[in-house]
Amino acid sequence: MSVDSLSPSGYRARFRSGKDSGRPTSGICPGHVQANVVVVHRKLADDFSHFCKQNSAPLPVLYQSKTGEVGCSLAAESDIRTDLTQYSIIRDGALCNERPSSLLDQKWDDLVTFYLGCSFSFEESFARHGIPVRNVEQKRNVAMYVTSIECQSAGPFCTNLVVSMRPIPRDLVPLAVDATRGLALAHGAPIHIGDPSQIGIKDIDKPDFGDSTSFQPEDVPVFWACGVTGIKAVQSKGVDLAFAHSPGCMFVCDLKSDAVESKGLPPVRVVQISSATRPYVASLVTERIASAIDAVERSVISGVWRKGVEQLGELGRGSLLKAALSLSHSDRVAVTTGFPCVQSHDPPDETDGPSGLLAIARALLACGKTVSVILDRKNRFLVRVVETALREFVSDRVQVISYSSEDNAQSFISTHRFDHLVAIERSGKNVDGRNLTMTARDVTHLLDPIDELFEVAPRMGVKTICIGDGGNELGFGQLRDAVARFVDFGAQIACCVPSDFLVVCGVSNWGGYAIAGALYLLRQCPVHLRYVLKGICEENVRSGLTSAQMMPSVDLERRVLEYFTSAGLHDGIDPNLAMSVDGRKFNDEHAEKLREILHCCSLIEM
Repeated sequence: MSVDSLSPSGYRARFRSGKDSGRPTSGICPGHVQANVVVVHRKLADDFSHFCKQNSAPLPVLYQSKTGEVGCSLAAESDIRTDLTQYSIIRDGALCNERPSSLLDQKWDDLVTFYLGCSFSFEESFARHGIPVRNVEQKRNVAMYVTSIECQSAGPFCTNLVVSMRPIPRDLVPLAVDATRGLALAHGAPIHIGDPSQIGIKDIDKPDFGDSTSFQPEDVPVFWACGVTGIKAVQSKGVDLAFAHSPGCMFVCDLKSDAVESKGLPPVRVVQISSATRPYVASLVTERIASAIDAVERSVISGVWRKGVEQLGELGRGSLLKAALSLSHSDRVAVTTGFPCVQSHDPPDETDGPSGLLAIARALLACGKTVSVILDRKNRFLVRVVETALREFVSDRVQVISYSSEDNAQSFISTHRFDHLVAIERSGKNVDGRNLTMTARDVTHLLDPIDELFEVAPRMGVKTICIGDGGNELGFGQLRDAVARFVDFGAQIACCVPSDFLVVCGVSNWGGYAIAGALYLLRQCPVHLRYVLKGICEENVRSGLTSAQMMPSVDLERRVLEYFTSAGLHDGIDPNLAMSVDGRKFNDEHAEKLREILHCCSLIEM
């Protein structure tokens, strides 16, 4: 029998004899479970067990031994002191240079062994799905990295998450997700897909553990939570002595991988949330949640009355899901609005935009984001009105910041550390640098150059999301030719500033409601929530948020519009109409549209 066809017990016997010292176990015994190993003193066992539960993606527990036990139920006649090819020793929080192939010389009476799931267990599933395992092809250990993601601490145990990385052909990434998500005891689905810098990895060619893996032209890096997180955890202050596997040198179990695989899981959609000019990044969401968000988007595109806007909406189809996914991964978001189109009145500000801004801010706050509002410094009226509305209808935790031509856009973004900028019904400059209404009236003199923020944002790695209903709002730069073709005065008024994600809708406030609804739906999706949280502290947040915390209601939006109208904002189409937006009375059309959006958000069972 060749070495490569040995059974798990055959491999353990071979390792026990001292052969293959230091050999990585990736690629051996396909279809069998492999395990990371962490051994701690019995006094620390409860704390480490809690640490594992809090950080379930990197540390799924297959078996916890009794004190002093050297065997386990995962493998017949095994001895954890001899059955690995190489061990790590941690003394006083430091990883020792020695890498023994046996621990028989260690006193074991007070020790507890944790057998933790390992990503090597899903390599056979990769083979079944036709997914290449590059490190096995290249006869290298898998590449592992310490990320910037903090694990939830327990007792003395604290560390940042360690991940393993496999280059996957871009077209096969959905298959890689399907091949692994049912194996929760082998780390489950990926916790990050794409750009390594987003999880704190500076150089993909310099792993912290294992070997660098070569990429093929269409490969993207895909990251799974890794059990080496346990090795890093036992290096914490207060751990006098601990043992572990050496990275890549796992315990080979008799247990078959398919015995621990969950079946019948709901379909998942892998969605790219990076533009063509940025490094590839994707997010995960169940197909049912994605379809509900698509229904919300169809709702806000329907009912369009302006010529050409429906065609623009069709060109932007799918943007709501991408925008909401991107915002779900955000930390610090700034939202802006302002289109002083009612020049016949003082103030000239309209009712479309501010209400949607409040809805977006409320949903983002509920998701735990830091939210700011950016408004024109010269428009003191709108600053005052929005500040009061935020306190009354959202929260006093939202800061209103003014921007003017005296500010430097790059320094402004850096100072406030925004990672996302959102514009809703915000006037955008045309190719001549002017801001024009739908009838080509110039309102440039009434605005500060907030466009600048959206122009420099891409160079700073900041995502931009824009919502509009006419083509002259911020973000329509990528559809400028279509605006010129489909919209009256389009060639003159079209905004030239693009955005990463452009949400086109019949009325911009509807787009704000749609963003809130999409964020709410994502918060109810366990697949997406796990992906956002990286498998850290999932159980603490899994209950989600109620619709009342995140979603606008008809009664709330009626009161919001009553406030803005009483404060002096006017309908942008017919300033003489009361309680209306874009020529449509609230009770006649906007309330019904909001009910339609809310219905789309309740199509699924929570």
